[in-house]
Amino acid sequence: MVICFYFIFSIFTSVSITYSVLDYNWMMWGLVFCTIVVCAVVFGTLEKMLKSIIK
Repeated sequence: MVICFYFIFSIFTSVSITYSVLDYNWMMWGLVFCTIVVCAVVFGTLEKMLKSIIK
């Protein structure tokens, strides 16, 4: 299950890197940053939930 979350996170990261390489617009950089932050927060929350379930 954790592998699935890592897979989703890597997809979001690669997509955001592609966007930042293709377009150096400030709005696009903001969108990329927001995507990475949201992904990290969601992943962190899910990881905490999984750890509490395992315990």
